[in-house]
Amino acid sequence: MKRWLWTAMLVPCLHAGVIFTNFQSSICCSLGVNNAGANPQSLAGAFIPTGDYIMTDAQVKVEENGTEVPTFNLAIYNDNGGVPGSSLGSLGTGTAPSAATFNIVTLSSPAISLLTGQTYWLVMTPNAGSGVFWAGGGFPVDGDAYASNPNGAATWLNPATTGLQFQIDGTQAPTPEPAALAMLGGGLCGLLLIRRAQATRR
Repeated sequence: MKRWLWTAMLVPCLHAGVIFTNFQSSICCSLGVNNAGANPQSLAGAFIPTGDYIMTDAQVKVEENGTEVPTFNLAIYNDNGGVPGSSLGSLGTGTAPSAATFNIVTLSSPAISLLTGQTYWLVMTPNAGSGVFWAGGGFPVDGDAYASNPNGAATWLNPATTGLQFQIDGTQAPTPEPAALAMLGGGLCGLLLIRRAQATRR
């Protein structure tokens, strides 16, 4: 029991929170992306964390385009001079709702570390034969990008004048306060003194 108590005191609490959001109450427009032809496409939205986080999920506001299979993949990319660089991890496949309205789709994320002040990109790429509409709204906070070929970094362009509606969630490990560290250190020293006293009596 004591062993578990001390272990729990040494592990910092993890606080869930919103890393970034550009969800709007309205939708000004939409940006279409498809993988139905010879030139597959991707869309990407940039975000900058204000703290160090471990990513837990991404949410996107999307709609099917009515003519193609509405499945897509999400991934997190690092930044390469203002455009997506290399993939840091895939969130898997989502499906845009079949209703004639935009809805939020959430995909769980692997444990991707996101550092404060760094630019990252949420990249959406439809599956082969698929196409999706991604809701727009608000001005691009950090800029949005569009690519005619998701496998070629040199093809990323920046024609969008609207933001892409998405949200990034994660958990943040707080830095222990100095007073808390002092109390913990004092407790550990006290425990060692007690154990030494018990050993001396024996």
